[in-house]
Amino acid sequence: MAFPRVTAILFLLLLIGSLSFLSISALVMLNPIHMQTNQIEHIEGRIVAMQEGAAGIDFILETAAGRKIEFQCDNACHTSLGHIQRHMLEHAVTDVYYVKGPDKRLLALNVD
Repeated sequence: MAFPRVTAILFLLLLIGSLSFLSISALVMLNPIHMQTNQIEHIEGRIVAMQEGAAGIDFILETAAGRKIEFQCDNACHTSLGHIQRHMLEHAVTDVYYVKGPDKRLLALNVD
């Protein structure tokens, strides 16, 4: 009687493992951040200004050294307008993950 139970447990573990692998693989393929991992850069600072435009959200990040950097948060950005506004109003330290666009603009991929 033990053999069918062991077989069922092994089958169940194999099923769960393969479904997990397929789900993770699908998420990696659909997420654009993972396709550009060697080009992504990170910086942190405080958001001092922002405006919502036709191309998305433009904001200025001031680093701890006092350098002001302008970013564009377009359709690839995984952050909402409310989230960026809250960081600006609270003067919270903000992490920005970005890539350099073809026109030398800095395109924010994630703002947290």
